[in-house]
Amino acid sequence: MKRILIAVCVVLLAASFTHSDLPLPKGWIIAGSNPEDYVMGLDTTSKDSNHVATIKSTAKKCKGFGTLMQQTLPDKYKGKRVKFSGRLKLENVDGWAGLWMRVDINYPYTVLDFNNMYDKQLKGSIDWQTYSFELDVIEEAELICFGALLSGKGQIWFDDIKMEILSDIPPSSTIQKEPSNLNFEGK
Repeated sequence: MKRILIAVCVVLLAASFTHSDLPLPKGWIIAGSNPEDYVMGLDTTSKDSNHVATIKSTAKKCKGFGTLMQQTLPDKYKGKRVKFSGRLKLENVDGWAGLWMRVDINYPYTVLDFNNMYDKQLKGSIDWQTYSFELDVIEEAELICFGALLSGKGQIWFDDIKMEILSDIPPSSTIQKEPSNLNFEGK
């Protein structure tokens, strides 16, 4: 538990040195590999809604990514398969953008499950679309981190973030108690 609190304090301290002209939504923090290259927060001028978060590049050349994120204890999700979803809108993204979620144990040492939509490579300009993926939160999980990210130039907006429990984690049929059929003769 001490490790989690220390990690949260480090992220919050890093976020406090990050510049943003936009109000931060309650419970959200600014982070990333280069958050100083981005402005993040609520876009109160959005014609889509007055409750939309945004990440916009401000540097001439962005070296990394910026994320608007949250951290939560996994208690209610332990042993469950979780669907993470949200709506995204992109404008002139030359790198990539996506939603992301990570399940950790002994934070920050071991990532148990992770998806940042890197395989989707959302880029360019895309009107509002809902995106989702599923992750397993095993019983040993100690922290869940999630949010939206922008890597490179452009701007994204996101809204309607949800974490839904789908089911218990299904038993794996690929994990055995001991090795078997090592000579490949069994069918």
